[in-house]
Amino acid sequence: MREMRILFIGTGGAIPTEDRGHPSLLVEYDSTKILVDCGEGTQTRAKSLHGESLHDVDAVLITHHHADHVSGLVPLATTVSMLHGKNLRVYGPEPGDEAEALDVRECEGIDYETLDPGDEVEVGNLRVKAFESRHGVPCLDYRVETDVVPGKADPKALNELPPERRGEALRERGSPYTITEPGRISVYLKGDGRPADPSNVKGCDLLVHEATFDDPGDARRYMHSTHVEAAEVAKKANVTFLVLTHFSAKVDPVRMREEAKEVFPNVVTAEDGLRISLRRL
Repeated sequence: MREMRILFIGTGGAIPTEDRGHPSLLVEYDSTKILVDCGEGTQTRAKSLHGESLHDVDAVLITHHHADHVSGLVPLATTVSMLHGKNLRVYGPEPGDEAEALDVRECEGIDYETLDPGDEVEVGNLRVKAFESRHGVPCLDYRVETDVVPGKADPKALNELPPERRGEALRERGSPYTITEPGRISVYLKGDGRPADPSNVKGCDLLVHEATFDDPGDARRYMHSTHVEAAEVAKKANVTFLVLTHFSAKVDPVRMREEAKEVFPNVVTAEDGLRISLRRL
């Protein structure tokens, strides 16, 4: 329980391409699996291209109700029902009034719980907190965190203690009995919308941020973000690592990465199938 794993299933925009599917990523920690967004073909691409089954996810977090983020929910819910005889657990915002929003709350096989900014839920052994995202419809960002991971023990120091004191010393998590500090593994997941508030991101190991457009005017007009804006958030929040995703088919992610690195050096552009592991030593 010292590693969180993230698989980017789909990293494209509203129009999928041969190389980039609709947005979706999988977060795994110990025995907990959370799917974030579920666009068209998510479960098929996860299995056929990346070797991951999604029928056993503990929950799905959707950022908003646009089709490219929710159109794969009903097929996945059908699979879960057929294999496990239960409904798919889904969390997300209200759909809003925009004509393009697909209200999935009452779909067959889905147990939907509405979240508002500031709400927190526990999924398995992960804690999820929702934050408001400025987009054309109600939209949420998610901060996903583990419980506190204990520091690693120092065997030499522990062996100097009587056996009955060793458990207490580890629970105190103090030097010299541990050689690394305890802490959480935290990731901030930015789906669609204008740039995340750095104050919500502070303390995270990883920021996953949409970068749909490379033109600031387009980003403001359509309520999305650019790669440079995402890098500025990462810099202000002092995260360890930034991953850019959700690219329009019109942009050049390679060039965007190089421009973002001028603001924040530890950045990569996601591709479908990218896997990242976050470990506490």
